[in-house]
Amino acid sequence: GFKDARIIGEARSEREGLVLMETVAGGLRIVERPMGEIVPRIC
Repeated sequence: GFKDARIIGEARSEREGLVLMETVAGGLRIVERPMGEIVPRIC
């Protein structure tokens, strides 16, 4: 099936609606909501 699948994140209830990204240096950065027309992303 999906032998190359990986977990890339997690959902937590204590920060509902907030998306944080961990940087290479170990810091946290807020990922803001997309503005305007949202288009599908193909990864």
